[in-house]
Amino acid sequence: MEKIFLLGLISVILTGCAHTSVDKGLSEMQGVTLKDVGYGQQAIDTYTVTKNVGSNVDNVKICLASNISNATVTLNDNTGSYFGAYSGHYYQNTNTSTVQGGSSIITESKDKVVGSGVAEYYSSGIIPRLQYARYIVTVSPQKNSTQYLFTQIEQASKDTGAGTNNGFSYVGAWSSADPLKVIGSLDSEVAKITNCLNNGK
Repeated sequence: MEKIFLLGLISVILTGCAHTSVDKGLSEMQGVTLKDVGYGQQAIDTYTVTKNVGSNVDNVKICLASNISNATVTLNDNTGSYFGAYSGHYYQNTNTSTVQGGSSIITESKDKVVGSGVAEYYSSGIIPRLQYARYIVTVSPQKNSTQYLFTQIEQASKDTGAGTNNGFSYVGAWSSADPLKVIGSLDSEVAKITNCLNNGK
């Protein structure tokens, strides 16, 4: 009996470590800062990347507005679904919530443009699910480089099936939260803006 208890305790400890440990690839990535979110867990706080392409605020504004989408997204789950006790039929009840989008440009100054966007990626696992990464990005152009600072980075599942869809929340730093996929989606946003700036030179 004691052996079973000890094995169970070890399993819980190991599971907890796996869930709270920072993904190795994320910990080795340049430009990522983390924040504590309680219970020994960390999440992505900011992500900064600099590209060797110079520009100005006017061009950044054009490229950001024409390449970044801050569209409205719809989130679903089927938590109200059930099997009829007598009929044996499956009754699917889809719950839907809408997260409003808006302009991709929030504000600008003489040396930076602040925008907001939603990027898409697919989760890891046996059945990949469409995910959304929502963010604020501050683009600061200089003569020979352009810096992208991502803040308020959050993720949400398009459809969580039988599980409750709680909408957008922080991006956990542990592997099962797919932090590298989120960073990859942000890199794709950077690539779109940077390519536009390059073509505008």
